[in-house]
Amino acid sequence: MKQYEMLHEVYNMCDVTKILNSSIEEVETDDLDQYVHSRFPGKNVQIERGAKKDGTIVFDVVIAGQRQRLSFNEL
Repeated sequence: MKQYEMLHEVYNMCDVTKILNSSIEEVETDDLDQYVHSRFPGKNVQIERGAKKDGTIVFDVVIAGQRQRLSFNEL
C-alpha cells in the first residue's frame, strides 16, 4: 500500500477564503478515490479531484454546503 500525508482543511462557510480548521494525518491506501468517498458517505456530497503542478492530489468536497479540501502527498 502507498503512504500519503493528508492535509484536511475545513473552510469557513461565511468566507471560503478562510480556513476554519485543518489537520494533518498519515494515510495508507492503494485507491485515493475510494478512500475519500469512504470518509464522506451519503447522497448530498460533491467531490472533485484535481492535481497541482507539484504532484499533490487534491479533492475538493462540498457536504451540506460546507467546503472541505483533502490534499495528498505521497511519502
